[in-house]
Amino acid sequence: MQRTTMVLAALMCAATAGGCSIAGSWRTIAVDPPGAPFPVDRVTFDRDNNYTATGSQEGEIRTSMGRYRWNWFKLDVMEPGRLPRTYSARRRLDGRLVLTYKEGRGKVTAILAKTDK
Repeated sequence: MQRTTMVLAALMCAATAGGCSIAGSWRTIAVDPPGAPFPVDRVTFDRDNNYTATGSQEGEIRTSMGRYRWNWFKLDVMEPGRLPRTYSARRRLDGRLVLTYKEGRGKVTAILAKTDK
């Protein structure tokens, strides 16, 4: 079963214009539930597994930088001096990135669109 899942994931990646990499610049375009706080407004992932993100936190713009690890189903974000944050992650067929963050009993899902082509 796991082998079938991996083959299907590889085929989906080949079929999408953006491939499986998340390298590039992204912006959050939707959040579910609507109005829920999501820590990222814009993020850039480079091919060397570094990221830079900006987002609003308590009314202030905050920039963070660190390392990331992506495996098609999970995104781990590691900012120096902070605990790693793990998102359930996937690329949709339209190339958009879906990130879900769970905290306590709640969860927030965001859809990000690539801003560079």
